[in-house]
Amino acid sequence: MPEKFKYSDQLEKLCDSGCICPPKGSKKQNVVAFRFVRKPCDQSSFVPQGISDPCRVNRQKKEAVKCSLYSLSLHENEDTAKDFYAGLRDNFEDDARLSKLIGTHLAEGSIVHRHGVCTKSAANGHFELHEYEGSSIHLVFNIVDGLLP
Repeated sequence: MPEKFKYSDQLEKLCDSGCICPPKGSKKQNVVAFRFVRKPCDQSSFVPQGISDPCRVNRQKKEAVKCSLYSLSLHENEDTAKDFYAGLRDNFEDDARLSKLIGTHLAEGSIVHRHGVCTKSAANGHFELHEYEGSSIHLVFNIVDGLLP
């Protein structure tokens, strides 16, 4: 029996409109990953943007972007994660908004098959995790560095 995804109601609505979500090529993996979090590193740092801000989904036109908003954003390694964060920081008006939306710290954790499926990594080391229902991914992540001075 296939595992059920967290936010399956939202994913099914996307699929009903022709979107393949999670995207083709997503698969179970055992991989070390990095994520931007707030301190303390708890469940609140592991809520997809489409859940924490549903209006953001409604503003999107592209189904693939909507799908992405129901996943967790991750990075392959610490260096690419920090580079990505620096790029985000350049695009935000102030650190307060960035820290509220994205986080203030970098956490490391081990993704395993029972957590969900991962998309293929982009050239910048970014990938996404579509979690399975019942996954407690926040329990395997620990803060490794602060991102703001």
